[in-house]
Amino acid sequence: MRNRWFSLVGISNLIVTDNLKVQRITGKKCPPKFIPIHAKLEEYLHSLDWSNNHGRNSYIIEPNRTSTVATMMVVCTRAFSHFYRQAFPNQPYKSLGVLRKTYLSYLYRETEEHMIKLSSHGNMRTLETHYLDKRLIAKGAKMEMF
Repeated sequence: MRNRWFSLVGISNLIVTDNLKVQRITGKKCPPKFIPIHAKLEEYLHSLDWSNNHGRNSYIIEPNRTSTVATMMVVCTRAFSHFYRQAFPNQPYKSLGVLRKTYLSYLYRETEEHMIKLSSHGNMRTLETHYLDKRLIAKGAKMEMF
């Protein structure tokens, strides 16, 4: 089924890396993390000299950063909140978690149970209980991520 990952609409590449988040939590070596790269993201990464920095232990987005990862996460969450409120001023606010749920539902629609390798969750039950939106999955071909 690995070939199907590459046939995702607009996905031209995958980054395969150590799953540091899970390794830090469990203290154990675990299967690698697969990160799908959409064509537009790949184009942007190349504009940041990704080709020459691939495999190095350096940042290509804001390489001279002084902020911590925790601070950057807070800023990203606030930026999403601001964007959402500006884009949809007359709708009830939805959190950044809605974007993750939509993304994981899209992956499930495309890869079914193989999405577990892209999501880094321990089992499908967790995904089905907390992350997959059956209404989004039911939209089938009408649903577009990008």
